[in-house]
Formats: sequence, structure tokens, C-alpha cells
Amino acid sequence: MREAGMSVRTDGAGSVIGRYEGASPGAKALVTGSHYDSVRNGGKYDGILGILVPIACVARLHGRGERLPHAIEVVAFADEEGARFQTSFLASRAFLGRFDEALLERRDAQGVSFGDAMRAAGLDPAAIAAHPRGPATLAAYVEVHIEQGPVLLDEGLPLGVVTAIAGGTRHRVTVA
Repeated sequence: MREAGMSVRTDGAGSVIGRYEGASPGAKALVTGSHYDSVRNGGKYDGILGILVPIACVARLHGRGERLPHAIEVVAFADEEGARFQTSFLASRAFLGRFDEALLERRDAQGVSFGDAMRAAGLDPAAIAAHPRGPATLAAYVEVHIEQGPVLLDEGLPLGVVTAIAGGTRHRVTVA
């Protein structure tokens, strides 16, 4: 991200955020990116493609000395798939200021809490709520994803635009 001309920071949830300022400093940001965690058998491009493609695009803009009217932020979201703590979208919820602190007590299969895992990784759970984002700072969000790749290939299409997505929800059911 730095080599592509972006300023880089890590937020309280462990997401890495690169910002390439627009022609008007402080303008709303076009946010793009994806998650750097995966699910079992998710494939080698699950998530990471949506991080690397926008970094390459920003690097191209930077190399040509171009600035868009708005800023571009590339976000590498941490813990979106929920494979370890069985809950999804933890980092994106934190990014938007919608993180439920009760999730810090959620435990993995070894009994480690999410909060303890964050501290072990050098993160401060108290910092999650420090920089929430909202409509006043965001222009749009777009994401490059590999999931539709086989369909696009079969159809001979270079690109597909998704206009709606399914929300992820998990429930634990105990039958006694």
C-alpha cells in the first residue's frame, strides 16, 4: 500500500487501511477492498484478490501522478468470514461503528476469547470504536471478488456487476 502511494494505518479491529488522497483533500472516499481471512477450502484468491486488485489500480494512478476527485481507500478487513469465532463481519462492523462489544467474549474451539486473541495479536479491543466511519466520509463501497469467476469464464464475460448480495447469518442450535 505504501509503495502504491497510500498512507497506511491499522484500525482497532486489525484491518489494514490504505488511503490515496483525491484532488480535494478530505473528500469522501471510494472504499474498496476485501477480507484477508478465509474459510476452509476457500481457494487461494478468496478475499485477497479484492485487496490486491485495488492496490494495483492505485499504484497505476500514483505512477502516472493522477488523482481522482475523491479519495480511494483500500481496506484489508480482518476476520470477516468468522471461521475462528463463528461470527461474521467483525471487522466491517467495527469499520462502520457497529461492533457489538459482547463479541469480545466469544470463544473459539480452544476456549480463547476474541478479546484475548486480539490482545495476543497486539491489538487493543478498547480501540475498536475509536474511528467509526459513516455516510459523511464514504462515497461508495465496491469489491472485486473471485466467486463468480467460473460463471463469467463460461459466459465469456470479462466482468460481472452484482447488484445485490446475500447477508450472512449463523445460529447455534442445541437439541436436548
